[in-house]
Amino acid sequence: MFRALQLHFKGTNYDYIKYQGKVKVDPDKFSTRRDRFVYEKILRKHQGKRDDIEQFFVANLQENPSVWVGTLTNPEAMKLYKEWRSYQESISYHFKTEMEELAASVPESMTPNGMLMVTDGEHPFLLDKFYEGIVSPCAMIQMNMAMKFFPYWDKNIDDDLLWPDTRDKLNRLTPFVNANLEKTKMVLADVFSSAK
Repeated sequence: MFRALQLHFKGTNYDYIKYQGKVKVDPDKFSTRRDRFVYEKILRKHQGKRDDIEQFFVANLQENPSVWVGTLTNPEAMKLYKEWRSYQESISYHFKTEMEELAASVPESMTPNGMLMVTDGEHPFLLDKFYEGIVSPCAMIQMNMAMKFFPYWDKNIDDDLLWPDTRDKLNRLTPFVNANLEKTKMVLADVFSSAK
């Protein structure tokens, strides 16, 4: 699972969902690895619960796909997991909070659709707010699920480095975001209709 998710988040052609987490590994070689105790420790920590282990790896690998498994036994790795899990369990609440903060930062003259508009190839307002940390990766993914603006940005943003890398990271994280599309649309409608 770790190897499959690492390949997924590293941006290779491997798709964890498409291949159902299957990768070629040699069980005999695993038993001779010096770091196998780390995997065993993670397994015990999560009581062998597949979903918990998967979410633990997702939380950490989406932050750093090149992380060495040995560092995942430190407190920081567990902190990332708890924050990720907490966000996913209350995703509608967190999304609404972020959208209210975003709405408060939108200039009076800008419409909600204006946040998505690309002018002269520059990053749109929403993407700038994402880079500033006002909009989290999960919230950006939810917004894109509801409004499907990434293809528009692909065509219009004049940036060959930062945006394509960001888009790829967000697309790799998308299958792991536990969002309800109808609730997402309701929050967007509620927050941005009352903001103007």
